[in-house]
Amino acid sequence: MWERRPEDTDFLQVRVGSGTRPLATSLNLSREEGPPSLSDPVCIAAVEELVRVHGSVSGQAIAIDLREAPVVSILGARADRLDVARALACQLIALHAPEEVRVLLCANPSAARDWEWLKWLPHLRPAHDDVQNDAGARGVYGVGGLEEILTARAAQARRQQDPTAPLDSGPWLVVLADGVIPRN
Repeated sequence: MWERRPEDTDFLQVRVGSGTRPLATSLNLSREEGPPSLSDPVCIAAVEELVRVHGSVSGQAIAIDLREAPVVSILGARADRLDVARALACQLIALHAPEEVRVLLCANPSAARDWEWLKWLPHLRPAHDDVQNDAGARGVYGVGGLEEILTARAAQARRQQDPTAPLDSGPWLVVLADGVIPRN
């Protein structure tokens, strides 16, 4: 539990499915460096087919790196979207410590019931300098609360004294937005 740390290559990566991935070491055979038989068209076709058929592995994990994909949308029927979002949230919570990753639920009141189970998790607890209100005590916010938290974090980063330090040295903040539309 909580085994992924910010210095790990798989930090903030969540598995979204399985699929075909290229081999870690690619198959290739240079015609210039290979055996003389590679000048034969039949051999060339056989090598190309070998590389095409065996150059990838099926059934491999497909992951999204949340550091590189800051916005992830899940489309489909609501029940299916919720299932996928819950699976991603569970991975994030089980694999990352609450001191390093915070989760903020930004949901319409009608959607908040679907996320009731999150309230027990330490990742949803507000940090000491986050906005505190009735909803904030449970980590559930509307768009206004999200804007307040982001504004507070940006202001804290601007007050940073050490110019060599990271802009925001606090925990990573992952926002689960359900049924909210940000203001312009």
